[in-house]
Amino acid sequence: MSKKVYKVGTRGSKLALAQTGQVVEYLKKLHSNVDFKILTITTEGDHDTATSLEQMGGVGVFTKKIEQELLEHNIDIAVHSAKDLPSVMTEGLAIGAVPERESCSDVWISHDGSSIHEIKAGAVVGTGSPRRRAQLLCMRPELTVTDIRGNVDTRLKKVKEGKYDAILMAHAGLKRAGLDKHITQVLPPDRFIPAPGQGFLLIQIRNDDNEALEITRAVNHEASRRCLTIERLLLEKLQAGCSAAVGGWARFSGNKILLSAVVLDKDGKTRLYAEGNIDYEKPNEKLAKSVTDKLLAKGAAGIIKQYES
Repeated sequence: MSKKVYKVGTRGSKLALAQTGQVVEYLKKLHSNVDFKILTITTEGDHDTATSLEQMGGVGVFTKKIEQELLEHNIDIAVHSAKDLPSVMTEGLAIGAVPERESCSDVWISHDGSSIHEIKAGAVVGTGSPRRRAQLLCMRPELTVTDIRGNVDTRLKKVKEGKYDAILMAHAGLKRAGLDKHITQVLPPDRFIPAPGQGFLLIQIRNDDNEALEITRAVNHEASRRCLTIERLLLEKLQAGCSAAVGGWARFSGNKILLSAVVLDKDGKTRLYAEGNIDYEKPNEKLAKSVTDKLLAKGAAGIIKQYES
């Protein structure tokens, strides 16, 4: 009797294939009675590598096409970088599992090995993230921050060739792709707050597919899932998309869950910070709402609205 084959959809980038491959290998070890086939899907963000993500609208440019394939039953499971997904789940879809979080930090990669504090004034730094741009300019307003697109290898090549003096990237992606040797400096998440969802993979299924739920839940890491849920609730309550400079970092400390969050204007001149914590048994919603309310009281809604114009 032939094994049932689950079709797993992902982007075709080196990083996406590496992290999806890791998930699939783990699933194979846990479920020897089924098989898995990885299918690559070209998303809007992959197709258009010239336009900045901010101009493209940010939200869903790397996920909408994959979600469409899932809804149309062309794939059974999707593997996403969680920070690429909108904060509200697409109707008809659900989270099957959230594996244990990789590093949530951002990293600094410079052409000459200079740290973020050592690099010369006027140095050209590449990032496609409004959050990274704003936080960097808040720390080093005399730097020149410009947009950069392309996959991990392309970005590393650009800084190696000196087209950029430095670039900012996610630590998790470089680790999963085995490229962390290029890192100059790992930025501490309590000072350079990561994007909500950064470092998480999210395994998505159709919300009526109980078989896929049973298959995927074996890789779920409950503590990571709670932290991701809180970070996504923060974004949802702030009504902030991917184009706004919003950072959110949830983590466990003893029997408490902590959340740090930041909202910045485009040039990093205004930085609003808030934090909070709850006991482990309290609902996720309570922590997300508490920190959101603090940010809104400081004027976060007005800053986020600036990104819509």
